[in-house]
Amino acid sequence: MNSGWSTEYLPDKQILLVEIRGAYAIEDAEKLVTKVAAMRLDPEQSRILVDLRKANGEFDLLDIHNLPGIYESVYQAFLFKVAFVFKQIGLDELFHETVCYNKGFAGIKSFDAYDKAMNWLSPESLGKPDSAAP
Repeated sequence: MNSGWSTEYLPDKQILLVEIRGAYAIEDAEKLVTKVAAMRLDPEQSRILVDLRKANGEFDLLDIHNLPGIYESVYQAFLFKVAFVFKQIGLDELFHETVCYNKGFAGIKSFDAYDKAMNWLSPESLGKPDSAAP
């Protein structure tokens, strides 16, 4: 399996799709956040789906705790929703979502199903309260 990521804007869904595959480390996350932020020229791309189902790698808790700082340094005033899709939701994924929420990034959620993530990101769901906070 090749490592890396690809991006594609889905105009019919108004979602920027980021697919990550292979080895994935904190340094890759930093580069990817910067690259995606640079791509977001259109306000319609305020919804991002990050598909990590083909990725492998582990972040330590300190790395996970520091990820919102990376998001903040790049996105700052942008309003956005990001759905992370994992093979399965474990403690690390829940910790990431909780840390993001606690640091003011309520628009970041973790999913183990691609369709649920797409539904949450749909334009119809913008402005609606989430069914549950982390």
